[in-house]
Amino acid sequence: YTLSIEDVLRGIVKGRVFISREPRGPILNTAIYYNNRLYSMGDVLSYNSSERSAKVIADVEVGEELLKEGAVLRLLSSKGVLRVFHISGKLSRFTEVVDIDRDDRFIRAEIGYYADPYSLDPNSVTELLALGNPIYIS
Repeated sequence: YTLSIEDVLRGIVKGRVFISREPRGPILNTAIYYNNRLYSMGDVLSYNSSERSAKVIADVEVGEELLKEGAVLRLLSSKGVLRVFHISGKLSRFTEVVDIDRDDRFIRAEIGYYADPYSLDPNSVTELLALGNPIYIS
């Protein structure tokens, strides 16, 4: 893909986008490896009751200023916060094996500053820096 209007619109329609605080970033890409298949943001993962484990992969690129200020990456599902990672490098890959079940509806990632990164209370979000589209589960 390029940054042409057509490619940007195509990415939006497919759900392969993230929202960032500024044009220069942070940059966030999330994928899930499940049941021998790789799913990207916007995809619908077909749940298989014989396979509960999924590997979530989040690639992050941040500027130097965010490293100094303690930005974190959160993996979330429809049930709550799955995992919190402290971002310590300009380019980082975070992986986590999670269990999913029939009741999960999505998994997504976000980058921000939080009073309590494990809380879903909106008041615990100090500043949201990037928000990735979910990978849906059906």
